[in-house]
Amino acid sequence: MRVTLILPRQRSRYSDLYNVYNDLCLGLSRIGARPEILQLDDREGEDFPYFPVRRVGVREALDMMRSPDAPLVTVDDYPLMGYLYRARMAGPITVWAQYFYGHKFFLARYRDLWRRNFGAPLRARALGHVPQSLWSRIARFYWEPLRRSRVLAQSLWTALLLGRVYDVPVLGVLYTPIEPSYYPRGRGERRGALVFLGGEEDTDLFALSRAMRALRSVDPGIEFDYFGDEGVGEEFNRRFGEDMRYLGKLERADLGREYSRHAVTIAPIYNGNFEMVPVQSLLAGAPVITYMQPFMEVVGRTPLVANVEDVGAVEMAARRWLSGDPAMGREVEAVRGRILGEMDPAVVASRLLEFLSGEDRAPPAGSG
Repeated sequence: MRVTLILPRQRSRYSDLYNVYNDLCLGLSRIGARPEILQLDDREGEDFPYFPVRRVGVREALDMMRSPDAPLVTVDDYPLMGYLYRARMAGPITVWAQYFYGHKFFLARYRDLWRRNFGAPLRARALGHVPQSLWSRIARFYWEPLRRSRVLAQSLWTALLLGRVYDVPVLGVLYTPIEPSYYPRGRGERRGALVFLGGEEDTDLFALSRAMRALRSVDPGIEFDYFGDEGVGEEFNRRFGEDMRYLGKLERADLGREYSRHAVTIAPIYNGNFEMVPVQSLLAGAPVITYMQPFMEVVGRTPLVANVEDVGAVEMAARRWLSGDPAMGREVEAVRGRILGEMDPAVVASRLLEFLSGEDRAPPAGSG
């Protein structure tokens, strides 16, 4: 069976979406399907880094979506949703919702944390004063094409948001695939903490500072490295008098090795539909301090994850993690099994084909 994947061009070759498409292709190939990636040549950015793909223009892609000769899957990339909206696309396509447009419109806490940590631009400060009905009209470019498509969500959280905020029918949840060979479990001595920093609109610097203090209460000499947004790290170091070391832009295999050599990962990211950094870290055997995000749908309750908002819980967990408790090793294997039971590329690919096998059904109600 051939499956065609429409890939929106990304600004960086390190894009998480590029990882998703690569891992999905690996899974499809392993179960005997024939995946094909078509990359939209619609904006500046970097090409898909894993293997050569065919580049197509927007008009050609829209024509293919109207009458595909193979199951066609794409994601809810905002510019792509705009193309579908303006074309009033109602073809037999499947949209795999990865993002959700409107967190900061409808969820006040996201706006408040952004403002508290970085002051936030005037645009962000004004969000809370705009009526929800107006935001719904602004977001029409996003939700209308989804209502006209077959929609999968990459977490239950995303599915609930789409249904309750935009009245978008969701066929089911298809978790993001992750290729485990990039994240081998480290067997040697682990030292220090690895910090992931997102953008200003996603990262809680105060939570990071509290987590660092909690770790130092257990290990006063612990050192901190970081990856992600270099500028946010520099701002954190300046404001909080810290000296975190920036590791630079990391290739995926290099990032896997960093997880494996560090004792713990801190991911103070509060705005996400399914954060992959905690999952990657847990696969490599490094426990995580983070917000309680939708990745917990897969990971489940585990002593390897500490809530960054609860300093006491972070200290208690860190004492177990850094003491060499043998129970933690057994828990790593159990969590790894739960993750791969839902997110192994072949598992995800098989479930995608199950969804696609129902493509002869009528489009969702309200598709026009």
